Order: sequence, then C-alpha cells, then structure tokens
Amino acid sequence: MGLSASSDEASAKRRRLPPPPTEKKDLNVSGVQAKVLASKKRKEEFEEISRLRERGETN
Repeated sequence: MGLSASSDEASAKRRRLPPPPTEKKDLNVSGVQAKVLASKKRKEEFEEISRLRERGETN
C-alpha cells in the first residue's frame, strides 16, 4: 500500500500544467464595442496625464 500511494504522488507531481487560456475568437458586436470603448478611454486618460505632466501637476 505504501508503494502505491507514493507512486501516485510522484505521478501527480509530473503532470503537465494545463495550457494557458487563449482569447476567444468569437467576436460579438458587444465585445468589439467594449474593446473599442476601452481603447478610447485609455487614450483619453493618457492624454490627460500628459497634459497634467506638461503643467507640472503630477510627480
């Protein structure tokens, strides 16, 4: 019994990790719209940060 339990533990340690999740290829209109809106918002935030830096209002 002791041998079978230790061999199970050894095989469990040697198992491969599951592959990392991949991005889904299904492009819903709402999914695409969400990506576009997020991109626009991120761009606006970067522009605001650059304006503040020009004024010297950030670190």
